[in-house]
Amino acid sequence: MTVKWLNGGAGGVRIGIDGHDALIRKLQKLKVPRNEQLKAMTPAARLIQNKAKSLVPVQSGALRRSIGLKRLRGEPAAIAVRPKYSKSISKKSGKVTSGYHAHLVEFGTLERVIPIRKRWKTTLGGKTIYVKRTGRMKPQPFMRPAFQQMADPAQRLLMANMWKLIRSKAQKRVA
Repeated sequence: MTVKWLNGGAGGVRIGIDGHDALIRKLQKLKVPRNEQLKAMTPAARLIQNKAKSLVPVQSGALRRSIGLKRLRGEPAAIAVRPKYSKSISKKSGKVTSGYHAHLVEFGTLERVIPIRKRWKTTLGGKTIYVKRTGRMKPQPFMRPAFQQMADPAQRLLMANMWKLIRSKAQKRVA
C-alpha cells in the first residue's frame, strides 16, 4: 500500500496498492475488478482530501472547491488527491471551481519585475499609474501538511478496506 506525494505544481497525493506484493497477488488471483479496488481506496483518499480542504486558505473558495479525487489510469489501481487546474462550474453550488493558482499558494512567489509592454495601467487617487512590480507572496502550504498529517491513517484505512474486499471476494468464490 502506498500513499505518496506527487511532484509538480501544488503536487498532490497518490493512493495505490503498489509495493504490497501479497495483496496484489491475491487481488489478481481473485480477479477483483479495478472499479471495486478504486471504490475500496476512496475512503482513504477522502481523509486526505478533507484535511487539505480544511487547511487551504480561503479567499473566494474556488481553490477549496477544486481539491478533488482523480482516478488514475493504468494498473494497479490508484487515486490522486489534487487541485483541479481547469476552470469549471460546480454542479452542486453553481460556483466557479479552479485551482490554477494552487502551486502559487502552496509554495509562494517571489517579487517580479513586469516587462514594459505588459505593465498594468490603473488609476489611483485620480492619477494614472503603471504597475512595475508584483509583490512577494509567502507560502501557505495546504497539500503537503494534509499529506504529512493523514498519510498513516489513510494507509491503515486503505489496508483494512483492501483486505476486507479480498475476504468478501474469497467468501463469494468459496460459496
